[in-house]
Amino acid sequence: MTTGWPKIVSRHQTLVLVLLGCLVVAACAGSVGRPATEPVPPSSSTSTGSIDEPYIYPSLSPELRADPPSAMAALQVPQEILASMTTPAVVETVLGHPYSMNLLAYSSPRQAVEQFSQSCNALLELLHREDIDEALARVLKAVDTGDLEISGLSADMTRRLLGVLVNRESDRPYA
Repeated sequence: MTTGWPKIVSRHQTLVLVLLGCLVVAACAGSVGRPATEPVPPSSSTSTGSIDEPYIYPSLSPELRADPPSAMAALQVPQEILASMTTPAVVETVLGHPYSMNLLAYSSPRQAVEQFSQSCNALLELLHREDIDEALARVLKAVDTGDLEISGLSADMTRRLLGVLVNRESDRPYA
């Protein structure tokens, strides 16, 4: 008698299916269970803030991670902090979001930014900054020169996420 995994589905295939399921749940988190109140509108339009460091997100308990709407609510940056941040600090805050990889889960940059901004108030703030393009270029240059590392992301992955933000108005599918 043989025990273990059936020959129909390999362990590798099961792992891939589980990871894809987690990605779908995380990607949908912004549209499920959204609070009844409207989000606070972005407060500033330029990089005149005094906070030049990215926001450090709290770590989430396993229970909170299991409830995507609650997890996303816990990851909102306090509006008074966002309003005081420089635009490059807001860019770094978006890149450092625990679910920033979800930006790569959509078929186009426009769709990715539209969906992720529904659950990430730092991205919503960034989209309303007049100096967004200058800030994205500044952060990209810092990544390219090795002067900036985003915790948990390789330089290559950081560049890919920045590419989504730079091309935020494009409907062209990812290559």
